[in-house]
Amino acid sequence: MQPIRVAVRIRPKSRKGESKACLYRDPSETQGEAVVVGSKIVRFERVFGPKSSQQDVYFGCGVGLVDSLFQGYNACLFAYGQTGSGKTH
Repeated sequence: MQPIRVAVRIRPKSRKGESKACLYRDPSETQGEAVVVGSKIVRFERVFGPKSSQQDVYFGCGVGLVDSLFQGYNACLFAYGQTGSGKTH
């Protein structure tokens, strides 16, 4: 059985040029993968930056779950986010 893992995908800035601070930090610059929001550093098992593709996210998070399903294990991939943020994209 695998533990629960938490990943985050940082979406590209909107055309409106939102000014809310959220900065992806390269893992080589911090200990582990992290997102900086204001003055807080939040760490995740996996961080996908603004240039990541759907394929990157699938191979980083989904493919292992699909393999487990075919081996007879239960699996769940939960997408959470604001309405209209691209969860079903």
